[in-house]
Amino acid sequence: LCFADSNHIHLSVQAKNRGKSFGDFAHYNWNCHFWSDSVFLNMIKEQHFSIKAHAYNEDRFVVTDGLFAVIDGASGLTPEEKAGIGTKASRLATFVKAALQRYHGEDVEQFLRELSRRAYAEGFDNHVSCAISVLHLSKDTARFYTVGDCEIIYRRRDGAVSRFRQTELSVLDNKAIEEMVRYAAKNNISVREARGHIQDVLIGHRALMNTPQGYSVFVPSPTANFEIKTKVLARSELESLYLCTDGFLPCFTELDIFKDVGELFTTSLSVKDI
Repeated sequence: LCFADSNHIHLSVQAKNRGKSFGDFAHYNWNCHFWSDSVFLNMIKEQHFSIKAHAYNEDRFVVTDGLFAVIDGASGLTPEEKAGIGTKASRLATFVKAALQRYHGEDVEQFLRELSRRAYAEGFDNHVSCAISVLHLSKDTARFYTVGDCEIIYRRRDGAVSRFRQTELSVLDNKAIEEMVRYAAKNNISVREARGHIQDVLIGHRALMNTPQGYSVFVPSPTANFEIKTKVLARSELESLYLCTDGFLPCFTELDIFKDVGELFTTSLSVKDI
């Protein structure tokens, strides 16, 4: 998010299909940068769009006057939890997006907890979840909120770059990926194929959801007992920022495009880089 020089939002979108699930993606030159799961830069289009590698997109983003968010839905792991028209995660992400688009209050944390209770009352169960990062602007302040593995990467006017995130879920995801790689090598199959053989690991990790030993994430719940990380900064301190789901930064690590996250704010990419 850049707080200077312009009074309009110019939308440009850059993406390349990597063969994985894609989410909503947008890049706002002046006001916001939104990058969703598994998106690579490639071409510029003057429009917003969504690319889907499967039937139901589970990522959403929100752009309103003063509130911006990215939402990354996660379905249950068993066939029974995934059953229904569409995925429950896709429907929950849409539910959260619609609520945030109508939000005009001052306490986003309390609103997310009330939204969790409302989702539970409307029939969503706690086998489905969302990671959420929210930026809420007032005249003088920028308030950050995150739950799960979405994050806000921001650069201060003095050039310092920071990542605002909860790391616990990413740690577990990395352990699952390591197990997939190990299983794939041992059994001479692809890493993608190996995912179906480590369900016990994934289910074990999911059992740690919203526990002291595990990680926090937004779930429909009558108690809404998940941890929301918060931060308040003066707008005058900030130069720009990104809101992103968890798949964005690793793609640049894999391609060895950026040496560190600071280059997000200083390096332009072209098709040649991909």
